[in-house]
Order: sequence, then structure tokens, then C-alpha cells
Amino acid sequence: MAKKSTKTSDEEFGAAMLAWYAKSIEKFPDGLVTQAQASVMLGVSRMAVSRLVARGGLRAVYFPEENEDPENPAIVGVAVGRDDPLWLKAIASTYSFPTAVYVSFADVMRLWKKGNAKEKCKPVWREIIAAIRPRK
Repeated sequence: MAKKSTKTSDEEFGAAMLAWYAKSIEKFPDGLVTQAQASVMLGVSRMAVSRLVARGGLRAVYFPEENEDPENPAIVGVAVGRDDPLWLKAIASTYSFPTAVYVSFADVMRLWKKGNAKEKCKPVWREIIAAIRPRK
């Protein structure tokens, strides 16, 4: 008897993403753009877009969605792309990173009109150090 493959086929993956996008666009009727597109529109890096999402400046949706599975928890944040550095790809292979991150086009437009995206996404070293500092 042949073993059935548990790997998701491209067709199944595509169908799941279409269903997810249809559901997500209902929440964001003004549209969604990728994290990379938002970074170009706002003139900031993709990591800066992640900081904007973390600080509440942009609303985001992730594919696949965040799950509660303790065996395979999803890490919501930056989607790892083909042109990312090797170290990031190595980390992504260890953890379950989302395949795609989309942000609200309306939020991107609002930030673009204000012209303060670069100020809002600057790294705050106090926050970064506090996040990596061991707690007592």
C-alpha cells in the first residue's frame, strides 16, 4: 500500500490562500497590499513596516493565520521572502513563519498623507533592549 503524502499540494495551498484572501478583504474593503508594497509606498524598509504593525500604525493580516497549535505555533510578524538574507531563511526553517503579510491599504494611505511614517517606525532602542533583557 502506498503512503499518502501529508504535504500540501500547490493547488490546495492556492485554494486555501484564495479563501483566506476573500475573508480578509471583507475586513478591509479599501484593499490590502503586501508588506513589500507598503514599504515602497511609504519609503521605509520591510522591517520598518513590521515595526509600524507592532506599534499599531498599520493593521495586518497573515497567511496562514495565527494558530493555537502547541506543536506548530505560528509566529506572526515578518513574512520571509526569497530575496531575504540566509540567516533569516535559516531561522524561518526552524519556526513557523507566515508565508504572506498583507497590510491595510487605507492605513498605508493615511500614513502616507501625514508624511510621518519614517518617524513612527524608527527603532526605539529602549524597547529593543527591554525585550531582550532577561527578566528576574
